Formats: sequence, C-alpha cells, structure tokens
Amino acid sequence: MKKVLNKISALVVLLALLLFTGNVFAIDDFSGNTNLSVAIDTEKVTTLSADITAVATSIDVVDGSALVVGLALIEDEIVDITNITVNNLTVTRGETHSAAGSVATTASLHTAETEIRNINQDLIVSFTPTTDLILADEIIVSVPDIFGSIGTIEDTGALQSLGPVDYTYTDTQSGRDHIVELTQAGGVGVEYELSIDSVELPELEGQYSISLEVRDSDGNLLEIGSAVLSWANNVLVTVFVQPALLMSLDKTSIDITANPSVNSGEDFSQYSIIDVATNANSGYIIQASLDGTEVAAAQLDGAGTTGIIASGDALAAENVFGYIAYNGDGSDADGVNLTTNATAADPSTETNEGAQSFANAAATLVSSDTSDTDIGTLGFSSLTNQALHTIFYMLNVDFTIPSDQYEGILTYTAVPSF
Repeated sequence: MKKVLNKISALVVLLALLLFTGNVFAIDDFSGNTNLSVAIDTEKVTTLSADITAVATSIDVVDGSALVVGLALIEDEIVDITNITVNNLTVTRGETHSAAGSVATTASLHTAETEIRNINQDLIVSFTPTTDLILADEIIVSVPDIFGSIGTIEDTGALQSLGPVDYTYTDTQSGRDHIVELTQAGGVGVEYELSIDSVELPELEGQYSISLEVRDSDGNLLEIGSAVLSWANNVLVTVFVQPALLMSLDKTSIDITANPSVNSGEDFSQYSIIDVATNANSGYIIQASLDGTEVAAAQLDGAGTTGIIASGDALAAENVFGYIAYNGDGSDADGVNLTTNATAADPSTETNEGAQSFANAAATLVSSDTSDTDIGTLGFSSLTNQALHTIFYMLNVDFTIPSDQYEGILTYTAVPSF
C-alpha cells in the first residue's frame, strides 16, 4: 500500500516508546523510525497574495481552494472564514479558539506571503505493531485537551488494503480517546493507518504528543507509544539586504604632457582605474562628464590664453582630448598589457573603434573590451561582487594649439540598477 505519509506536509518526529507489559514498538532512536507517526493529511494552507490591514475583512489569497470555511490562523491571529470566492476570503477578525477560553486574538496587519491555515485539519495516525493483532483487540488513540473538537475515524477506501491481511474496525469515543476495536484480525508487519477527520488543532503553533495504546479484549496492555504532531511550527525568516554601492578612483589628478614636435603631439599613456562594488540587481553603468574650468563645456580651458582643447576622437583629429575605456584593469585588453608597457601597448592600436568623446553632461562611457559580454557600455548588466574599469586618456595636439596649461574637471558616477 502506498503510505499515506507520502502526501503529508507536516514534520513528524517520533518519541521513544515506553515499555509496559508485553511487546513494544521497535524504536531504535528518536527519529527516522516509522513504527508510529502522526501527521496532518494534506494540510489546508495557503498564503496571502497582498498585504492586509488590521480591519480588512476581504482577504486575497494565492489559492482559495486550499482552504475551507471555518477558523484559520494568520500568524498569531485567529480569523473565521465565512465565505470563499475563488481566491478571496470573507473573514471575521480576532476570533476565539474553542480550547483557549474566552479571550479573542487581536486583529493586526499581515504582509503578503504570510501563511493562512485552517485550524481544523485531518490527521493520519500510522503504526506497525510488533504483536499479532487479533479479533476484538483495541487500538486507543488519545488526543490532548489542548486540542479543540475531535472528529471521527473515517472508514475510507485507503484503509481497506493494508498488507497481507485486511482489517475493519468500529470506532467509539470516550472523552479524548478514540477506541478502535478490530472486527477482523491483522497480522505481523501490517501497517495500520487511522484517519481522524476534523481535528481542531491548538491555537498556538508547536509540537504536540498524541499517544497510542494497543490492548487485548481483557484490557491488557500489549504496546504503547507516542508520536509528535508538528503544528505550524515553522518560522518565516525575512532578511532585508540593503542596496549598497562603492566607487573609488585610483587617483584624483592626471597630468598629461604633449609636445607637437614629439610623437606627433600624441600622449595616450595616462589612465584612471575605477573600482566599483555593488549588489545592484541589474548591475550598473559608469557615466562621466567633462567641464572646462572656465567654460561649462566638454573641453579643457587654457589658463593664460583663449585656447581650448575640445573633446573628440584623438585618433582621428588634432587638438582634441578623448578616451578609450575597458571593463577590466587594463592589464589584458585585447591581449595587450596596457598599464605596464604604455609605449608598446599604445591604445592607438585599438582596432574596434576610435577614441570616444566626453560630454559636458553625464553620459554613459563606452567600453572597447571585446572580451566582455557588456561591450558597448562601461559597467556590467548583471550582479558582480567587484570590478575594475580602466579609462585611457587620449590627447592629440599640433602646432596650432597655443602653449599653455589646459585644465578641465572629469566627474565619474556609477549608476546602479537596484
């Protein structure tokens, strides 16, 4: 027989069984033994699909069909479900558990994804006796007082083929006990599964012991044991990881020297390395803006003259200042060590595209690193723990630019996508 336990959702922990008279259940340790267990059968539970306030009586849930009309538990609050329409519940707030006296719970707010579960559940008690059970032997299941109402043991089809010998029974209740009298003999190794319907579980989540005895027709104790029922003893742990971003520059000033009579007025050796660390969900981009110190434009202003060096493609034009950028530390861009051998690794050998121009408003920098999956932007489009980015400065002048000191301010910004 396919064990009913395969469909349960509650955790079952077995307790040691005490020795009285006769044989006992073969318990080897406190867990992992299936001789005796109790569990909720197909638990009636779902989750809130939206936040609710303390006064809400119309509650949206993820799966309304998982619940039934009756008392239900949302965290520590008891509600009475009076109507279910698809995935919407009509409830009365702050209700009272039948076994908890007359004090009602306090209605409070609850957040989406919080579980809501019926207090009334069906239980499965399963055990395999080590004693041959015969006609008129009794199985006594005891339910603690902390439980509310107790239903009956159902004579369902699932209980009719339980191994080499079938059994039937009659069920009577005496106080908190179910007394099941066998009307047909069982057998060694036969698993008995008793389904108790409509059990009103305790108001407070936790673990509760349900005891079981096997006695002969004269009342002699043959076997005894106890199994623990876990009732909503799970704790939702919510962790909030706050957004974070760090960006640092390896230097805050760059000095570039260019002579129109040396190397054609070109200097491509200076660079900045930007270090970015962020937990942004969709990564980040790096933006930059260039402003002259005298004129708010993408240019370098002359200090003693009216000359300017505009932003532009320094590989293709004279008297311009631009950049080539890489997602990396510049040590292996296109297979060339750029930072340790600036002469041999002149970025002017870049074949993918020309030098880029800076803008005087924040604009995304373009990456030339063909080995990077995010080519086209400086930055990364997905999570990365930490990354380095290298910007090589490209200066190209000729004899038409006045000799002077030219200055501008570059502002870099890492823009995350949280």
